[in-house]
Amino acid sequence: MSFAFDSHRGGDLSPEFVLLGFPAAGPGYSYDLHQQFAAELGHVWHLGQSQGYAILNRLESRGDISAHVVEQHKLPARQTLRITSSGRRRFTEWLESGVSTHGHGMRQESLTRLYFVQRYYPQKAVQIHDAHQAEIKRGIEHLETLLAGLTADQIFKGLSLELRLRRMKLVQTSMNEVGTESHIRDKAPI
Repeated sequence: MSFAFDSHRGGDLSPEFVLLGFPAAGPGYSYDLHQQFAAELGHVWHLGQSQGYAILNRLESRGDISAHVVEQHKLPARQTLRITSSGRRRFTEWLESGVSTHGHGMRQESLTRLYFVQRYYPQKAVQIHDAHQAEIKRGIEHLETLLAGLTADQIFKGLSLELRLRRMKLVQTSMNEVGTESHIRDKAPI
């Protein structure tokens, strides 16, 4: 995996990629995947079980995962889900893409990507974390430039930009703490 980080492609915020990421480690039952999702990323994402199953069905019909029926003695049959090569490619492309600095999903997007990078490619965690931080910094600078160019009569536009700027600075601070608390720097190759 090359991680040619594309900082302009960000914004693909969807729990589809999260659900696609879990079977990337190996096959699993849909119920178990949802439980793992809830246990590991449930505070980042809010996804009901029926919504999760609907997304898994959509991923299967798109060809990103395949389902294999497993018969059980005296119990209903279960389906084992596996990621397909096209699903793995799609997940990897999402993982490599940049984080959007627009909208409310910056925190979700950054944390989710870092979670999977740390899980599957820990040697790339510093690179991805730094790229996310650089993208957020560029977004902050852009908002500061926009704010500086406003005229006195653009009160509500100014208030909106200031709110976005505060939110982005908060995400920047939080992501700095994530890098420290998750020991990303400690795991960097020397």
